[in-house]
Order: sequence, then C-alpha cells, then structure tokens
Amino acid sequence: MNELKSKGLFIANSNRAADRARQLRELVRHAEVWIANAELFARKIPEAKGRYRQIEDRMQSLIAAERNTGDSVARSEISVTVTQGDLAGGEIDLAVNQAWDINLEGDGTSLNREFAGWNGSCENTSDLHQRASAQSIQDWEQACKQASVERDGFLPIFKDIRRQAADLKSFQAAAQEHRKVLMDKASQFVDVSYGSPN
Repeated sequence: MNELKSKGLFIANSNRAADRARQLRELVRHAEVWIANAELFARKIPEAKGRYRQIEDRMQSLIAAERNTGDSVARSEISVTVTQGDLAGGEIDLAVNQAWDINLEGDGTSLNREFAGWNGSCENTSDLHQRASAQSIQDWEQACKQASVERDGFLPIFKDIRRQAADLKSFQAAAQEHRKVLMDKASQFVDVSYGSPN
C-alpha cells in the first residue's frame, strides 16, 4: 500500500513539474511575442507624431488661406478640406488606439503583473522535487532559468514602452485639441462669409 502511494506521489510530482515547466515556457513565449510587437510599436511612434504635426500644419495653412479668401464658395471648399485633415488625424488616433490600447496594454500589464509577482528564483522546492522524475525536474529547472532571464529583460522593457505610450497618448490628446480649435476657426470663417456679401 505504501509502495502504491509512493508511486502515485512520484507520478503526481512529476506531472506537476512538467506542468510548471510548460507554463513557464508559455510565459516566455508570450513575453517574447509581446516585446517584439511593443518594440515595433515604439519604432512607429516618431512617425505617428510626425503625421500629427503634418496634418496640423496643413490645417493651419488652409485656415490662413481661408482667412485671405473673399469668395464664400472658396472658403467653404477650404473648410471642407480642413475637415478632411481632422478625419485623417482621427484615422491616426484609431491606429494608435488599436496598437496600444487594444493589442499591447492589457497583455503587457498582465505579463508585468505575473513577472513582478515572482522573484525569479529557481531553487529546488521540496513540494516539487521530492520523489519526482529526474527528467521532469530537469525540464522545470531549464524552463525556470529561461523564464528568470526573460523576466529580467521584460520588466524594464515594459516600463519603458509604457512610458513611451503614455507620452504618445498625451501628444495624441493635445493634437486632438489642436484640431478641434482649428476646426472651430475654419467654421467661423465660413459662418462669417455667409453672413456678409462676397
């Protein structure tokens, strides 16, 4: 009876070690995919900011032209073009939100919580290593060491990417406000032109 119980414990411990190794390998894979996608996102941030600036500059130049145009029809056409600039800015907003808010932020936060809640230690624990197969213990130790290395790399990368994303979101909010002001200016010129003769 004791031998049967010991064998059952041996199998259970071996299975637990194999399960933990599998979970750690999956954690590493998930983290590596996230890092690759996040670094791609970060490389595109300057481009996104540049596009916001281009759109705002174009809208400002159109409004300057609108201000110097006496023809109400021409003013109306310019105002429509200004609106198109706001729509183009909105498309960038959607792309930024899709990339960070939907695809990266939630997964990154979850990974960060998982890594931060683990000290990265791969020391033998009695509950896992007593009466478990040598192969399952070896697999767990290898997976644990790999996850520990991944943890040390992931945590600072996540912190940096999150900082860059926050900066971009702040830039995005400012760009949205600027476009709103420019849209108001464009509509004011059209209202004035329709309120007075050409």
